[in-house]
Amino acid sequence: MATQVNQMTFPLTTLLGSLVAAVISLIGGVAMAFYTSWRLSMLAFTTVGPIVHVTQAYAQWSRDQNRRILAHLGEANAAATEALANVRTVKAMATEDREAKRYADHTMAARDRGIIDACLNALTSILTNILDYGSGWLILFYGGAEAMRKGSGLSAGELVTYQLYFNKIQSSYNQLVNLLSSFTRAGGAAQRVLGLLKAMPSTDAGGDAPQGGGRGAALAYDDVHFTYASRPDAPVLKGLSLDIPAGSTLALVGRSGAGKTTALNLLLRFYDPSRGQITIDGVPLPQLDVRLLRRQFGVVAQDTELFDTTISDNIAYGAAAGVGDGEVREAAEAALAHEFVQAFPRGYDTRVGERGVRISGGQKQRISIARAFLRDPRVLLLDEATSALDAESESKVQASLDALVARASATVVLVAHRLSTVRNADCIAVLGEAGVVTERGTHDELVARDGVYAALVRRQLQTSANQITEAQVDAAAQEVEVEAAIDELTPVRASTPPK
Repeated sequence: MATQVNQMTFPLTTLLGSLVAAVISLIGGVAMAFYTSWRLSMLAFTTVGPIVHVTQAYAQWSRDQNRRILAHLGEANAAATEALANVRTVKAMATEDREAKRYADHTMAARDRGIIDACLNALTSILTNILDYGSGWLILFYGGAEAMRKGSGLSAGELVTYQLYFNKIQSSYNQLVNLLSSFTRAGGAAQRVLGLLKAMPSTDAGGDAPQGGGRGAALAYDDVHFTYASRPDAPVLKGLSLDIPAGSTLALVGRSGAGKTTALNLLLRFYDPSRGQITIDGVPLPQLDVRLLRRQFGVVAQDTELFDTTISDNIAYGAAAGVGDGEVREAAEAALAHEFVQAFPRGYDTRVGERGVRISGGQKQRISIARAFLRDPRVLLLDEATSALDAESESKVQASLDALVARASATVVLVAHRLSTVRNADCIAVLGEAGVVTERGTHDELVARDGVYAALVRRQLQTSANQITEAQVDAAAQEVEVEAAIDELTPVRASTPPK
């Protein structure tokens, strides 16, 4: 993307001065040529039409070709970036050759198209030069004959002067052709960049500031439909309607692909609904300034992205300006992160590495929760915050989340599969196919209804029953030891004669 933007802006920043100079020289040369001899000018410019036609045809073809070249280079850069970002997986799977080939395939395709473009550019230059020099031969042949003929009105000096002007026209034109190649490449880059920008959803900043400074915000989905542009035939949400009172907790439950995460992304205006609307405190989201809107939210997602900086900076990321170390520490303590942070030699000044690779998944999640504590949002979004963790990390993160929900007094919208996460919610909405709400109510109400949610609860309880905890293993071991001791004492007691 950066390469394409540079190619798009290069002509404007570097070639614009040369373009203006070449155009002025060309216009001046043409004017002086017609002033010197309009007959020679009419004869010389008979080749202008074919030259313009050839140049225009090449420019149109080359613009499309350069767009394809930049597309291949973009795919190559994406392949390299993806492989480097997942270098551990690549090495573990021994797929270095496969990733190298994927990168090479795109670069070779770009190279092949570049060679074709260069060859056609050379052919175009040959044709235009032949026509250009043909004009010069006509000038010398006709002008020389006129200069030698008495009474023609064209002297040898005027012929030489005209030839000098025509040479200036030729040099200016050749300079314009070279500049045209650069502008053609810029046009291909501009097509790709503008195409990407056009494909992005329109969520520009601008609009009113969100109203209502109280704790929590009232949210509402009103007949919301949404379809991703890349999958127009697969609607994700079809008529989602929900009312979430301020300060309440709503849990979204459903199978994968039901649109739970999409519903949260629509709240943040990462996308806009295809139909219907979402409101906050009764105001449709598009009427609000998107940056001010997002400052009302705190997000704890399944995949926590950290920056290659200190733990303190990551916790304070997105918080109000002037946040002190004491506030960062309080947020970490509330998120149950202070203990493991203090265990590091540099404490809160410990760098977490790129994307947080130097700390565990549970630690990353607790840093994310501390960030939400410090942000003190009006709306808290929790998206499968514990699903990718082991049992020990999950219990710690779940304790942090419970503390966050209890302390925040914010409107909470959470997505989770685990019963322990959703059962205390004020309202549970079960999403079916395409985000249709099939059941809604409290935990007890839905269990009593004996529907989809009740089936999910029974399945999870059965799964939990099949799990053996360490306490159960210890209790079983103690029971076995007691039984073994009893068995050892039994023969002794049996061999002792009664008194």
